[in-house]
Amino acid sequence: MVTYTYPHIKRKVKKLDKELEVNRLAVQLQSQFDEGENNISFKDAYEMAYNEILNHLTT
Repeated sequence: MVTYTYPHIKRKVKKLDKELEVNRLAVQLQSQFDEGENNISFKDAYEMAYNEILNHLTT
């Protein structure tokens, strides 16, 4: 499995012109997982959103 850093993912999202979609989904994911002590960082949510959008583009 290839691991990408947050800056790499940001560059790739910009190149794909999917910044708005990934940002919106990241905010949604972050709020979904925001329950008490089970918070996730925006960077983690952004990576999850990136993977989700990428899966939709390749299928």
